[in-house]
Amino acid sequence: MSDEHSHEHLVDLLKTPGWRLLSQKKEPGNTGTLEYTVREAHAQKQKGGAPGVIERIENAVVLDLVQIETLWRYLGLPD
Repeated sequence: MSDEHSHEHLVDLLKTPGWRLLSQKKEPGNTGTLEYTVREAHAQKQKGGAPGVIERIENAVVLDLVQIETLWRYLGLPD
């Protein structure tokens, strides 16, 4: 990623959602704007940990409740 984006481009992306901070912890990473994940990485480093890796979440598919319930029925899951 560092080869793909200039510093100026990353600064422009700070307020954009869809970023995830991955760390050595077992729990799922923190998600939010690029600014939020950069701040979280900094907080981890300040506590003596590794800052982790920030990735952009791509190809997200959001399902509404009707779609989820339809899939439940398709899979034969009880209501």
